[in-house]
Amino acid sequence: MRLILPVLSAALLSAVPAQAQAQAEDEVLDYQSAMRCSAVYAFMSAMGEDEQDAETIAAMDEFGQRWLIMAMERDGEDGTRAIAELEPVAEALVSKVEELGEAEAEAFLIDHLTRCDTLEETYSEEFYGIDLE
Repeated sequence: MRLILPVLSAALLSAVPAQAQAQAEDEVLDYQSAMRCSAVYAFMSAMGEDEQDAETIAAMDEFGQRWLIMAMERDGEDGTRAIAELEPVAEALVSKVEELGEAEAEAFLIDHLTRCDTLEETYSEEFYGIDLE
């Protein structure tokens, strides 16, 4: 996993919004999508702890929390399903990234971040309306 850290630099993350604009605006946010976004931001936060500044890590953590809350609102079980499934979803993401080569892992993570960014823009009122205090 450490091999992909240089690949996931701030330059990589800054490329995501431009790619998200090219995707269709009609993506639907469902439980699975929100869980994937929560897991990918948790992964990015954990991977960047040694490489990123505290502000970047805090932003990734915040995004992961917002996505988890959005998943909890869609899990049909008052949030209990999302809480129970977060660790397995995150572990599956880590396993997938570990089995890919560096270039494939980069493309995989960019794809996930791009989808999350598109959903964030589409559901921005709900996303930013979540009070994390």
